[in-house]
Amino acid sequence: MPSMTVNTLEKKMSAKFSKRYTFLFAQTVKSFMGRMNMLQTEGDYGVAVSSGVDSMALLHFLQKMASQRKNVKLHVLHVNHNVRSESLIEQNFLKEYCIKHNLVFHTKTLQNPPLKNFELWARNQRYKFFHSHKGLKKIFMAHHLDDSFEWSLMQRSKSSNLLSSIGIPACRGKFCRPFLCVSKRQIYRFAHHEKIKFFEDISNSDIKFERNYLRSMVIPHLKKIYPQILKHYVSQAQQILALKKLENENNYYDIKVDNNCLLIKVDKNKIYDEPLKNSLREAIKSLSSKKRGKIHKQLDCAVQMVKNNKKGPLNFSGGVNVSYFNGIITVTRN
Repeated sequence: MPSMTVNTLEKKMSAKFSKRYTFLFAQTVKSFMGRMNMLQTEGDYGVAVSSGVDSMALLHFLQKMASQRKNVKLHVLHVNHNVRSESLIEQNFLKEYCIKHNLVFHTKTLQNPPLKNFELWARNQRYKFFHSHKGLKKIFMAHHLDDSFEWSLMQRSKSSNLLSSIGIPACRGKFCRPFLCVSKRQIYRFAHHEKIKFFEDISNSDIKFERNYLRSMVIPHLKKIYPQILKHYVSQAQQILALKKLENENNYYDIKVDNNCLLIKVDKNKIYDEPLKNSLREAIKSLSSKKRGKIHKQLDCAVQMVKNNKKGPLNFSGGVNVSYFNGIITVTRN
């Protein structure tokens, strides 16, 4: 039998490890999607795709999953921000990709961007576009662990709300994020092994944007000093969520009466300041006409009102009133 050359051996070993890595990557994501109930057996699903490595890897992964299920149709949702010369090239690439792979392609080109707060405006435009597709069971987005950590770091720096520091939710409404169980580095490696074509958005390196500054100037230094920081972040977030679930099950129950009233049942023997403030905050946010604003001092007053068995009411911004009587906190909107 002829001897195997070194180059041939290296190629076989490389292929073996490539297959093993993609298998483990796929199993990790599939398991996560199963726990989060992200994919039913049939129906139409959307995938938000920018043509970057994250969303192209997600699309590639979901195509393989969809091919193993009957009557699952993927729709690619692409927003052309229309601020770079490459934007049209990327849009056309995705259009041709969808034709080749029998995917439904939907696109929207943004026009007349504002001079200030472009990121917030663009985000609102994207979600408006996503929400316009009513027939989709779920819309998959390519946020990953690094994205969630960046968001958590931003919120910890700007807000005193403990829950906001958890990061990006795996599912909210019809929006699901299968890659929140893997890191950016793992996605790059998956894309390399699977030979996935993608485009790099040079605007992601522009540090005049808050998130890009953290991504480029702050987080790499943190990871260098604390190599396990991402792992610890995941563990901390899981612990906070577990505690919140336990507190909600044992102490506070939000009961929706109608669109203008929420009730929070309180056990006088189990009043814990932070869980109660978190329940109040979520109730007030859901009813308030103002989606931004600081209310932590008013929340302190509300907790003291309950502890002192006072009736109130307390007036919050956005037309929300909070009152208390006989173990029930009533949150109403004018």
